[in-house]
Amino acid sequence: MKKIVGVSLIAVMLVCMLLGCAKSPNESKYDLSEELRECMIGDTILMGKYRQTRREKDGVDPIQWTVLAREDKKVLLISSYIIDYQQYNSKNGEEEVEVVWTTSSIRQWLNETFYENAFSSSEKNIILQSTVYDAPFEEGVSRYSLDKIFLISAEEELITYKMYDRRTESTYPTEYASGLGATGECWLRDVWNDWGWNYSARVETERHGGMSSRDILDYNGVRPVMWVEVN
Repeated sequence: MKKIVGVSLIAVMLVCMLLGCAKSPNESKYDLSEELRECMIGDTILMGKYRQTRREKDGVDPIQWTVLAREDKKVLLISSYIIDYQQYNSKNGEEEVEVVWTTSSIRQWLNETFYENAFSSSEKNIILQSTVYDAPFEEGVSRYSLDKIFLISAEEELITYKMYDRRTESTYPTEYASGLGATGECWLRDVWNDWGWNYSARVETERHGGMSSRDILDYNGVRPVMWVEVN
């Protein structure tokens, strides 16, 4: 009798495995579409993968994003951590063209290198192309570009999305970014001309709200932003 019961249990387990009813909790998949549909401002989302630690063998891990806004069928996400350490621009703008967001190397890096390597094909399909404006440093001058990935501006951070009120401006670098030199500061996309040189604004997140300028040739933390479609 015991032998018959044992055989019956094995048969039931095999049937359950074939039908998917023996699924363990560790096998459950993260449903990005559901998370995006249900998320609220301030929630976190996992999307894309990027190197997070200094150990090469660890490879890449999911990127954590914070929800900044919801509009109709889309949500605005900003990386919860500073993920890299880059120059705003790799050469001085005086030599060729005036450097603003639209002509910067950080924009190119975000929309080419980062975008291509961090996201799967299905994730790329829901990242929306957005109209992104430069913060003009000349009165009446405004430039725009069409980008998948961009940086937050000072006006958006302070006024539009009120990040200081929610404390979503306060962030830290990943272990990988810290190893490159990143601290708690990251680039904004604002650029202005001062004393004949191009500077880019930065946010001093360690002090919760202080902002200052830094030469565009310097390195600083990078915190990507993107609009994502909600299916």
